[in-house]
Amino acid sequence: MKKFGKILIAVCAAVLVICSVFTFTACNASSDKDGAYSPAEDGSSNGGDGLNSIVITEDRLVVYTVDMDMTVEDLTKTVKTVRAKLKEVGGWEKNMSVDGYDDSQYASFVLRVPTEKLDEFLNAIEEGNKVGSKSIRGVDVTEEYTGVESKKRALEIEKEMLERILAEEEPDYSTKKEIYTRLNEIAAQMDEYTAEMTEYKKQVEYSTVNLSIHKNNSGAKESFWDRLGRVLSGSGSSLGSVFGWILTIIVAILPYLGVIAAIFGLYVLIKFIVCKIRKVPFTLFAKARERAKARKEMKRRMAEAYEKRERKRNGKKEEKTEEKPKEIETLIETRETAPETKESAGEEKKGEDKPEETDKNDNE
Repeated sequence: MKKFGKILIAVCAAVLVICSVFTFTACNASSDKDGAYSPAEDGSSNGGDGLNSIVITEDRLVVYTVDMDMTVEDLTKTVKTVRAKLKEVGGWEKNMSVDGYDDSQYASFVLRVPTEKLDEFLNAIEEGNKVGSKSIRGVDVTEEYTGVESKKRALEIEKEMLERILAEEEPDYSTKKEIYTRLNEIAAQMDEYTAEMTEYKKQVEYSTVNLSIHKNNSGAKESFWDRLGRVLSGSGSSLGSVFGWILTIIVAILPYLGVIAAIFGLYVLIKFIVCKIRKVPFTLFAKARERAKARKEMKRRMAEAYEKRERKRNGKKEEKTEEKPKEIETLIETRETAPETKESAGEEKKGEDKPEETDKNDNE
């Protein structure tokens, strides 16, 4: 049974490793596929180096949106050129803003340009300037326009039918009232559909250009704070990438861990049933419990030994502190008794001197 458990664990580990490899391979393949650009999929096309050719057909209604970022030497001159060319092609400014100062100044435009002259406009403003990025996206609204047109046509047919009933037949008052009410509703709905179709045509006839113009500050010296911000931004991006990879690995492994947990649970259940059938004790987790008890007992003994050492240290400190006051008391007593011994010694000397004097007097 022990061999079977070890083999099961080894097989599960091998399956986990193989599945992880296949998962990461599939993720990389899918990310490469998602990152690959295909203009035919979304109807968009990227222009570059003045190549802005857009195929316009009369059969399809396509709304174009251009996003472009340019770097120029003279911002004021470029803004004047953009406005002059926009006026020339018959477009207009929807939004415009200028921000920043000195070398960090930039301008942002939202322009409406006739789709037929979009190529001409883009080539004109790109001339002599550095284009950092540019994308041209097309959204096909033919089906939406056709759907609205069909609804409007159905209302027109219903309107003609109701008007024919009013002209050819002689309905009663209530029927006439209902017909006139319905004709008013049809007229309102037709106005809405007409406005919606007109809006689609305007979007197709005029393309939207989101233009950002930055002043070239390559000659300016980068300050310390700019370098510090750039380094900090790079470090934050790298840290985010690391956490992203870690999260990806965890998410990729979780399903396989669930499968392994299910297999292990099935193994435990089978062993439990076998033990019950054979009427032997179920000891799968007995060793783990014994090891846990042994670790707990070892921790308890270590704690007791530590407490004993601490008690011994505290006892020695108390003995030393008791010995010191005794030594100080003996020193004080010796200092106090020293003058008394000196006085007694002096009196004894005086007493010895006095008998000598009396002896001298007797001899005389």
